[in-house]
Amino acid sequence: MTKKISTFYILLLVLGLTACQNKQMEEKFDWNPAESHPLMYPGEAYKIRFVFADSNTISWPTGGTGLGGGWGKESGTVSVGANLKPVPVRLDISWLSYTEKQFYQGSFQLPYDTILSLFKNGFIDYNGEHDTYNQIIAGMAPGGIVVVWLSGVGHQVDVARFKAQPTQVAIPDFSPDSQIKDLDNYMKMEIETDSDVARAIKSATENGIPYGLWDRYRERFILRPVITYDQHTPVSTNIVSMDFYNGESDVMLGDRIIKNEFQSRGRIEKMSISWTMERTPNKKQSYQLNIEFNEAEIFKAYKETYATNPTQKVELVVAINRGNDQYQVFLQNKETKIELHQVTGEILLDNL
Repeated sequence: MTKKISTFYILLLVLGLTACQNKQMEEKFDWNPAESHPLMYPGEAYKIRFVFADSNTISWPTGGTGLGGGWGKESGTVSVGANLKPVPVRLDISWLSYTEKQFYQGSFQLPYDTILSLFKNGFIDYNGEHDTYNQIIAGMAPGGIVVVWLSGVGHQVDVARFKAQPTQVAIPDFSPDSQIKDLDNYMKMEIETDSDVARAIKSATENGIPYGLWDRYRERFILRPVITYDQHTPVSTNIVSMDFYNGESDVMLGDRIIKNEFQSRGRIEKMSISWTMERTPNKKQSYQLNIEFNEAEIFKAYKETYATNPTQKVELVVAINRGNDQYQVFLQNKETKIELHQVTGEILLDNL
């Protein structure tokens, strides 16, 4: 009897695993892979491969320095494989970190259920229509930090963080077309032929590499944006778009602006606001403000604002003056209100 029960449960387990694998292979979406490197910390990918539940994979031609436009910003993407692809279950990755002169490699299980849910739920795009993500970005930072994002138009979300390990790769394998056989001379060639790489390595040598920074970027805070207008006539906020230092981005419009719920977010990096006001009953004018935050100032302001309670609710206030030509930015909670003086941006007429 015991033997039969054991066999029965084993059969159930096998059937359950098969059903799970079949489910993972059935769900497909239109996405492509991409890579990201922090600004001033270039890297060169050796192998990046997304693995599916049926053990099939997609990878793409690597080579060339990923200088990138910043953490989370894709610095290389390619259309590979079928248009519709399953959600990957694993990431195999290896790269050369230029500022460290160090190879890293790792194989990591991806949070399949989280990624699948995000793909299926999608988001509301700039046109107020339902859309979903079209890229899976693998980010590579010094110290072996790997972060994975799902990215779509105006929306990007951090789904995983991993730690790759130092490794060694023979230069003839890494760069088969190169006549150089060792890492020292390969790096020397890159420095001599690419001024951006040379500048990045020089900066890292002189100032050091801020290990731990990319994990600090991933710290989250309960925050909502609040836009105020010093007007006597009706004003409507059309779009609030935000980019964060953790590589995430979000676009709010319609009901989300009206409800304006507090959410868990990273530290704000950039912000764009579009609004419309009534000049007369029959005439309206739209405006747009693009704000860039100073990293040192915003880190300090978050530290002070959240000092007594890291999980408290805080508002990021942008106050627009009556002339629609000046603004102030504050980070505030119930006890403190910190004005951010080092933000940059200009209010422009929006004729779109």
